[in-house]
Amino acid sequence: MILSIARAEIDQQTHAHVLGAWSDMVTLDHPAGLVRCWLTQAPDRVEILAIWEDREAHDRALTEEQDHPAYRVFDPSGTNVMHEVFDVLGEISIPR
Repeated sequence: MILSIARAEIDQQTHAHVLGAWSDMVTLDHPAGLVRCWLTQAPDRVEILAIWEDREAHDRALTEEQDHPAYRVFDPSGTNVMHEVFDVLGEISIPR
């Protein structure tokens, strides 16, 4: 598994566009290999964190730009995005 993080600083006007694009993405088909995806907000930025089955699935979604969550959410607003990818070396799941 890998974790991808797409991070962008956005202003208040862009914030509404990003939330709208996220809402649209929730109802659309999702790229093959996407396991989980979160939209998070810190005081100075919005991030999309995604867990992928493997790097090939992530890279395939990047190649097909309409499929990757970062493109779907940030591109329509013209937001500059920083994108990082990490190998997941371990996981702890706490049952609830």
